[in-house]
Order: sequence, then structure tokens, then C-alpha cells
Amino acid sequence: MREGKLYTFGCSFTKWHAKTWADYLSYFYKSYENHGKGGMGNRFIFHKVIKNLERIKSNDTVIVQWSSHLRFDWHNPKPLKGNYGWQTNGNIYNRWNHNIFSKEIIKTFCTEKSLILHTLNNIILVAGLLENIGCTWRFTSMGDLRHLGKDLDHSTLRYETGVEKDGFIPNEDLNTFELYEKYPEYESYNDVIWTKYADKWIRPINITAQENYDDYWIFQASHDPEPWIEPHPSPVQHRKWVMKELAPSLNIPLINSDKLIDELISKKQDNMDAMEFEKWFSQTPLPLLDNWPPRMLGF
Repeated sequence: MREGKLYTFGCSFTKWHAKTWADYLSYFYKSYENHGKGGMGNRFIFHKVIKNLERIKSNDTVIVQWSSHLRFDWHNPKPLKGNYGWQTNGNIYNRWNHNIFSKEIIKTFCTEKSLILHTLNNIILVAGLLENIGCTWRFTSMGDLRHLGKDLDHSTLRYETGVEKDGFIPNEDLNTFELYEKYPEYESYNDVIWTKYADKWIRPINITAQENYDDYWIFQASHDPEPWIEPHPSPVQHRKWVMKELAPSLNIPLINSDKLIDELISKKQDNMDAMEFEKWFSQTPLPLLDNWPPRMLGF
């Protein structure tokens, strides 16, 4: 059991209805706070880290999972469609945001070049602050941000990229970063983010998910015309990412979580309604492993 508290930040790849990598990792810590939220963008993630900065101590562990650079977060203290405070509608270019922002506002204030600039600056600030505290910290992301979404599987994450094509670019083409091809003035960020902190970055979880494509969860309820893939990594894919990428970086021994995986799979059937299953999962405690800490919302 590790001393100190585990803090995790990110989007729905960090906190979802089913168990994520953050829940697996929490088994090794005496206390745990998950500050992830579905639809969360990098501006919101930055502010969540800042809000908790005074609480983070040198013996704590902080994992930040950066989201898509195209997401647009904003704060409004008044309720908006049942939500108040931070609004997380995901990609600024998706249809949900078109019902809130006019095309002119999006065109003027939400260009891709500006959005990626905000993300890069947020990453630099958080890295410097965590390094100053002296805690154990790691960064990861949905996909490598330097690819601007081209390394994401567009069949499952079509709202996270502006690339108009199916599938994702092959591995042999990932040696060239779209960010620097498209915006060469941003190439200086590479040294201060990825080179300087090379030992802090964990290979993106979505890459592991794509490499284990058959482990995605598929649903087809009676009202679904055809089977569809749940776009979030399944608990099985999360576990594989922890075992292959995250645990070795933190020098954490692997645990036998077959009991957890078997329990999850036994409760899920392909013909289930996804929303009903996720509602059940979020409300049902599962005593799967001894000493498993309760899920904490972090809000």
C-alpha cells in the first residue's frame, strides 16, 4: 500500500460508469480522489488541478489524463440544462454545442489553432506546479496531442477529431506530428513539454484500446437497429493499459484482478440497453476485491 493520496484528473476516460484505470490504480493507495468528469476538456482539467493544488503533498501521486484539444469548457454559475458551474459539452464542433453557440462565435473564438495553444500552455503550467511540489506525477492523454486527433479511431471517437475519414492513420505514419506540420510556430513546445518531461508521459490509453479492439464493449438492445461499440475503453482495456503502461512507470506490482474482470463481464450482456446497464453499474456496489476503496467523486 502506497503512502499518500492518489489524485486523478481527466475526462470520461478517467471516470466513467464502469471501472477505469484510476479505479484499478487506487487499489495501491490508502486514499483516492477521482476528479474526472465526462466531456471534460483541458481548460477544466487545468482548473481542477489548480483548485486542489494546496491539498497535494509531496508524498501524493497525481495522474493527469489530458483530453481532446477541441473540447471547449466554460464556467457559468447559473444553471444551464440542469447543470451549474463548469459546462462540459465536449468538442466545440459537435451538434450539442451548435445549439448553444452560433457559428460566428465558434469561428471567431474557437479556432483549432487557439484551442491547441490553450492546451499546450495549460500543460506547461500544471507540469511546473506539480514538479515544484515534488510529488509523484504522470501525464497521459486520449491520444498523443501532437497528432491533433489523427491517431484516434474515428469510428469510436468521431467527435474528437476534425479529420474527415474513417479509421485512424497507420502506425508507420505516426512519426510525423500533425501539430508541427500544421502550426510550425508551436514546435518549440515539444522541448518544454515532451522532451523535458519524457519520463513523466505515459503512452495514451486509446492506443492500447485500439490495439485490443476486440475488447471494446458492444451493445444492441431491442431498440438498436444494429450493434454499436461503446466508444469508451472497456474495463478490460483499462486493465491492460494499467498493466502494460502505467504500473511499470510507477514501479507498482501487478495484482491479479481476474476476479474483477470476470464479475464485470458476467454482468454485461451484448443485448443489454447501454444506458440501463451504465445506470445499474453506477448505483450498484461491487465488493470485488478486498480493501478496494470506494469511488470518490472529487467534487
